[in-house]
Amino acid sequence: MLSVLSIIINLDGGAVPAGLLHIERTFALGTVQVGLVGMLVYQGIAIGCLVVGPLLRHVSPLRATRVTLILNICATLGFGASLSPTMLLVFRTAIGFLQAIPATYFPVWVDEFAPDSQAPLWMAVIQAGAPFGIMLGYVFSGLLASLQGDPTARCMQDDLTCAWRMPFYVQSGVLVLFAVGFFCIPKELYDLGQPQPPAE
Repeated sequence: MLSVLSIIINLDGGAVPAGLLHIERTFALGTVQVGLVGMLVYQGIAIGCLVVGPLLRHVSPLRATRVTLILNICATLGFGASLSPTMLLVFRTAIGFLQAIPATYFPVWVDEFAPDSQAPLWMAVIQAGAPFGIMLGYVFSGLLASLQGDPTARCMQDDLTCAWRMPFYVQSGVLVLFAVGFFCIPKELYDLGQPQPPAE
């Protein structure tokens, strides 16, 4: 579940560059704004990673993951439904910030819970989630952008059905399923230092 979530939560990392030409035309972005759309997600992750360590000393990792996953759904949906360049930049930063817990905690979880003989395999799988998700985001967004027809056509800012927006709507919908799944996970199977359930 965590491996697939690592892929899904990173789809936007490819969807934004693949649809950037259309995003730029929709909002008539300048060069600096285009650069910020690409960069701010990584700035958000960097800031978020500094916060995650201290946060997880005081908050259950399961609770923190649930909350950030729900907020990530809102931020991804908000990015897709943005009506102004400011909304684009704010939601792009928020998406990065909210990806910090999965980026930081999932490898720690694998190191703790994976069987010793398979720990390297699972660590590789969990680390491959981000680049694989970005790659799938490129492909999915590129295919949808090609359906838009004329690449020089400009969507109106308030047109929430533009093809470049669809990957973010789809990503948000799939993340809802994972958010529901996280409410079914027992704390002892996710949080470090919890007593393990009986073998049976």
